[in-house]
Amino acid sequence: MTSSAPNPTATPVFEARSLECIRDDRVLFEDLSFCINPGQALVLEGRNGSGKTSLLRILCGIRLPESGQLLWQGEDIFKLGPEFHEHISYLGHKDGSKLDLTPLENLRIARGLGKAKEGISLEDALDQVGLYGFEDVPTRNMSAGHSAVSPSPGCWSPRRNCGSSTSPSPPSTAKA
Repeated sequence: MTSSAPNPTATPVFEARSLECIRDDRVLFEDLSFCINPGQALVLEGRNGSGKTSLLRILCGIRLPESGQLLWQGEDIFKLGPEFHEHISYLGHKDGSKLDLTPLENLRIARGLGKAKEGISLEDALDQVGLYGFEDVPTRNMSAGHSAVSPSPGCWSPRRNCGSSTSPSPPSTAKA
């Protein structure tokens, strides 16, 4: 693992300590530790089956590590619960859109799952992603381009996405 030069006075926003993940009796990674400071991002690289998705699920609190600790602003994420989850979300390989529902219906479900962004209507949210006028079209009947931007349950709240981030600072890299 390599990382950009950390600021020694900054408190890490996120810290992993000695993480271990086992899947199907196979150790995917062990003793994995890193810190993410303000302005940094984490980039995961590795071959298929090396544990990247498993690590992301652990970092988001969806899966428990075999051992190790995850800290958000110095506090254990599993003790923080909602205080941690309101700042982060997980968007996996499949986006979670229900194909039989319309973008407006998918957005209503998404709003119910997260902390809604204040001051924006569902229609305004659809307009922001170019779907105003398609609110009554089932997602399965939309073009691939429209489906790609169709709201899914994981996208409503203004959270940081586990697994995708942009940062002006050089990213840390962890090999899984």
